[in-house]
Amino acid sequence: MRKYFHVNTFTTLPMKGNPAGVVLGADSLKPSDMQAIARDLALPETVFVLKPDSRESVARLRWFSPAQELEISGHGTLAAVNVLIKERMIAPPDTFVQVINLEYKSGQLAVSLSKSNGTDPSVWINLPVPSLSPFGGAQEDIFRHLGITDNDIDSRLPIMKSDTRVLIIPVLGLLTLRKIAPNFENLKRILADEGLRGVSTFCRETMRPSSNFHSRYFSPGTGINEDPVTGLVNGILAHYWVSTVLSSVENRTYTFTGEQGEAISREGEVKVNVHIRDGKTHGVEISGSARILLQGTLEF
Repeated sequence: MRKYFHVNTFTTLPMKGNPAGVVLGADSLKPSDMQAIARDLALPETVFVLKPDSRESVARLRWFSPAQELEISGHGTLAAVNVLIKERMIAPPDTFVQVINLEYKSGQLAVSLSKSNGTDPSVWINLPVPSLSPFGGAQEDIFRHLGITDNDIDSRLPIMKSDTRVLIIPVLGLLTLRKIAPNFENLKRILADEGLRGVSTFCRETMRPSSNFHSRYFSPGTGINEDPVTGLVNGILAHYWVSTVLSSVENRTYTFTGEQGEAISREGEVKVNVHIRDGKTHGVEISGSARILLQGTLEF
């Protein structure tokens, strides 16, 4: 038996934000076991916590959607860190910033922990800096399978794709975002044909004046038709904002707030720091709240 936790991330409210399963003590599980568990739990992502290979790390993480193993996950990492703190597998931060390392297949993630004004610690996850390039693929087909047209696109901004295979489409406003109704089978097929993992549609109109952008993210090929609140994609959007929306940047840290989940009644909020050095993005960090909704044992 293994300890299991259901965590709502990027929210302080139950049944909001992005849910993730966290399974501790997963070292003896085979990848096929992990995939079977993730498929049965049917959450956007389930993260499995294993012993690290290096003494410099506190844990090793593997993330699974219902359909496949994922390269990296922002909300899954946030969920795991909050569980590790609760279980005293990570010492709660004191008055100083504490940096821990988490291993994953492609390397290590640095996570900064500090005390916050509330009861929960402040958690900032340092993500790999994304790179962006223009998208020259079948835009019209993707628009059609999303249920939008050229007239819904914010032509002031470019359509781009990231090196993590996420397509970024700027749309005119919240009304456009809300009316998106994908044909998921067709969208899954065209995204696969274009070598894309998912598509993020976003607008500069927000529900709260303190936010910078509002988005929706679709990834039917990973078994997640619409991901409620995505840390990784909000990090990409903040980098996109610095790269395309701002007319110039200074060598400093820009902080953004991304809204997501309203269209499927799972509202959440992601904080993103983009660190600029020599006029370019040097680092991207994401942060957000998390609430452990339930815990128990997984008999597998």
